[in-house]
Parts: sequence; structure tokens; C-alpha cells
Amino acid sequence: MKKIALLGCLLTLLALCLDVGVMAQLARIPFSRSEPDSNSQKIDVKVIKVFSLSDDHANFRAYIVDWKGQEVVATDVSARTKYKEGDIITVFLRRRQFADNYQTIEFNLTNAYPHIVSGDTEGFDAKIRKVFWVHQDHDNFRAYIVEWEKQEVPVVDDAANTRYQIGEIPTVYVNRREMSKDEQVLEFTFHQWHEPYHRP
Repeated sequence: MKKIALLGCLLTLLALCLDVGVMAQLARIPFSRSEPDSNSQKIDVKVIKVFSLSDDHANFRAYIVDWKGQEVVATDVSARTKYKEGDIITVFLRRRQFADNYQTIEFNLTNAYPHIVSGDTEGFDAKIRKVFWVHQDHDNFRAYIVEWEKQEVPVVDDAANTRYQIGEIPTVYVNRREMSKDEQVLEFTFHQWHEPYHRP
């Protein structure tokens, strides 16, 4: 009986260790984008390039901006801004903490995501045209320029843990979001949204 009890304890301990390992892996998955933004700051950056497109009444807009001498992608989730190359604009720099002191940064035109009613998602094979990578102190950022329907669009890796190279063809998801009855936006991500979601 003692051996059986000891074996049971060992199995329980092993299961707990496995759970810790699983949780460590889950900690690297990006936080839900509906979480409150509690660690962001306003910064002024210069617009280097503008990405603007419209597809079947859905709009997309993002910017390549200069941050500390490095090119990064600033996302406009509402696709309503009209900045031009050379403009000095204010964006929100957000830092997100993960396990093992791993920290990502992202650049957004707004500090609060708009309420989005519903949306559709489809994947496509995206050829990598350009890589953006920042590793400075504890800050990590990674984004790519990919080709979508003969147009170039930026895709930000929220977790900054992909390692694609120019010429590779990963799967990217284009999310069509209905912000209102007559307004839709496009998002390009490495994550597939399986259900409609709501942002605060």
C-alpha cells in the first residue's frame, strides 16, 4: 500500500511539473487584445511610409515610422487617419510582459480599440518582402511586409517570436471587421480569430 501511495504522489508531482511547463508555454501566447491597456506612453514619431488600401468596402491603414532610428509599424485599427509621409504623429507605445522577463512592444494610433461588431477571417499564403526587428534592452518587436492581392501590407507579430526570412511564405490571416453597418476594417495577423469578438 505504501508503494502505491508513493507512486500516486510521484504521478501527482509529475503532473504538476507538466502543468507548469504548459503554463510557461501559454505565457508566451499574446494577451487578449481586449485587455485594458495599462502600460503605454505617448511618443512622437515621423512617418516614413503610408499603407492604405480598400477592398470591398473594408479599409486598412498603417504606417512605417521612425522610432529611435529604427523602422517599426504603427497600426491604425480604425483605418480613419490620413497622415502623409514626413508627418510627425503621436502614437501609443505599449509594452506587454511575458514570462522570463520577455517583453514586447507595439505601436498604435489609439490607446483604446474600437468596438467591433463581428467579422470574418480567411488565411492566405503571404510571401515575406521585408522584415522589421527590434531587440533593445527588454523590448522586442517584429513585423513583416507581405504581399496580399498584388499589394504590400505590413503584418505585426504580437508575440515577436516568429523568425521568418525574406522569401518565406507563411500563413497570414486577413480579418474583415464590421465596425458599424457601413464601415469595415481589415486586419492582417498571424492569428486566426475563430469567433466574433468585442473590444472595449
